[in-house]
Amino acid sequence: MKNLPLNLTYHDSSRNQTNRQILLVEPNYRNKYPPLGLMKISAYHKQLGDTVIFFKGPYSDYFFNEKVTKCIAKIKLQRFELENWHLFENQVYDYLKNRGRTIKLQEILELIPANYFHTVKHIISYYATQFLPEKKFDRVYVTTLFTFYWKQTIAAIEFAKKVVKSIDGLYVGGVAASLIPELFAEESGLVVGKNIITGLLDKPGILDDNNIIIDQITPDYSILETIDYHYPLDTGYLTYMSKGCTRKCEFCAVPKLEPTYKNRIPIKEQIESIAKQHGERKDLILMDNNVLGSPRFTEIIQEILAMGFTKNAQFIEPNKFITLINYLLKENNSYNQDKYLKKLFDFLMEFGHTRMKNTPAKEQYYQLLHEYKLDSLTTFNLETLLTSKDQINKYVEKYRNKSKKNRYVDFNQGLDCRYLNEKNIALLSQIPLRPMRISFDFLAFEDNYKKAVHLADQYGIRELSNYMLYNYKDKPEELWQRLKITSDLNKQLKVNIYSFPMKYLPAWGPNAKNRSYVGPHWCPKYLRAIQIILNVTSGIVAVTPLFFEKAFGKDQDEFFKILMMPEPYIRYRHHFEQTGDTDSWFYQWQNLNSKELAEAESLIHEQKFSNVNGSTNKVVIEFIKHYQFEYRPDKK
Repeated sequence: MKNLPLNLTYHDSSRNQTNRQILLVEPNYRNKYPPLGLMKISAYHKQLGDTVIFFKGPYSDYFFNEKVTKCIAKIKLQRFELENWHLFENQVYDYLKNRGRTIKLQEILELIPANYFHTVKHIISYYATQFLPEKKFDRVYVTTLFTFYWKQTIAAIEFAKKVVKSIDGLYVGGVAASLIPELFAEESGLVVGKNIITGLLDKPGILDDNNIIIDQITPDYSILETIDYHYPLDTGYLTYMSKGCTRKCEFCAVPKLEPTYKNRIPIKEQIESIAKQHGERKDLILMDNNVLGSPRFTEIIQEILAMGFTKNAQFIEPNKFITLINYLLKENNSYNQDKYLKKLFDFLMEFGHTRMKNTPAKEQYYQLLHEYKLDSLTTFNLETLLTSKDQINKYVEKYRNKSKKNRYVDFNQGLDCRYLNEKNIALLSQIPLRPMRISFDFLAFEDNYKKAVHLADQYGIRELSNYMLYNYKDKPEELWQRLKITSDLNKQLKVNIYSFPMKYLPAWGPNAKNRSYVGPHWCPKYLRAIQIILNVTSGIVAVTPLFFEKAFGKDQDEFFKILMMPEPYIRYRHHFEQTGDTDSWFYQWQNLNSKELAEAESLIHEQKFSNVNGSTNKVVIEFIKHYQFEYRPDKK
């Protein structure tokens, strides 16, 4: 059976404010980090006795799932006998999903008793053409992240409007909402200070009349198990040990988001609470924006060590089967119960294949699931799962992964190289730091950066990475120079330093709504070329000088040559070098006279390859043909 959602049950909470229906929405963008703000809001509302649902994904899927569920439920109210409900439900699913393109309504009706044709036809037709989502939620919270996710975020707000009972119950907050609240208000019709919340939830009484400070609540990690999306950094405790920044860099959003620098936030009790409620997590992922600016940095390291994150500290994954069971038993609403049941079904079905492989116990394990009818999603239910839980868990405990893994601490937002000195490096060397992320945003920081890398090597920290801002006030050659400095340090010290070039985009103002901003010393072609190189390398510039020279050129002249290449010649470098097309392009480029070169470069810099017409020089027209074709290696 297709993955049909089970019937959703919601309670009218208009008279009972102790059980409000809460929907948390993260816009449908790709991101590495779980939404910490929503996780704290979830814990807050569950603490008050409210029902909380978390949604991330295509908004049409939400409406579709509700549509299918209600359509099937309405048909079953007719109480007719049917030999194969499973087949019938799948066909209704296909009909509504594909709008009748893969199966005709008449084929579905032929499965049911003839005297119900008219009624069932009317029900299915209604849900196919006239269904509107129910405004069922007392509150809907929409989080926001980067401002250039503008379209996805506005779509999330419009989705929220369709399901919240009253517009007064719709709240938008987070990074982008705090940076450009007026633009959100203008686009969405919401009100700043009422619907649009700026800044942190670090004071009591912001959402309700109580003394709870939401920003200090232990996050609810359980909601991450109710969605299909996987966050790459969902492996550790995600938290802060300081907030804000001691710097006031004009390009940075942190001073606006966290204007007050908090130099020490104790987290030991919160980490213990997370471990107790949600199971231990492997790593400590710290989102501090400038932890080295804290005069209490020694205390921060001491607390990290006291929590068990010492050199060579190891970790064994908790029993996920039991964790999911515990989540399931705590839930009081059918929607989340169904999500946890689906997670448990997927876990159990995959477990035997991945952990038991060809052992004799594998057959016994699947036979046990079959006996309890837990090997099919259509018969998988809470009652039989709890009845067989202990028997199943014997297999899970015996064969689950109990190998010890090294634990790591990650100051994920990077360390300010200007603050890195021997004392701080000595402290950092005591914890299992991996990698050590260093900011190298400007060439002016070269001496600070080099000193930091040398000190790290001296104290045995040899797995490093750096963040390199570009497209701000820098020049393209300055990015190449910073990459070259890193490449030379790799060769000199035999350390591993991975570079992460990060394109500057305005965090506020009208240019913040997309990714199209071009810095004063850059042009669209150069930015596109850098992006292609980074796409090929998954955003990482690897450690070896040979790799760096191949990707970015052995000198600045070669770097600019790469930036000017047609896109396919950059993306499929080896192929076009072998065919001779790269040499042909370069030969033609070198033989353009000064006037032709100026005209060609003007077109290339702005990526206006289709803007060649009768007024364009014929030599330039011929040269621009290198930029006008698309290469698909999967097609001959």
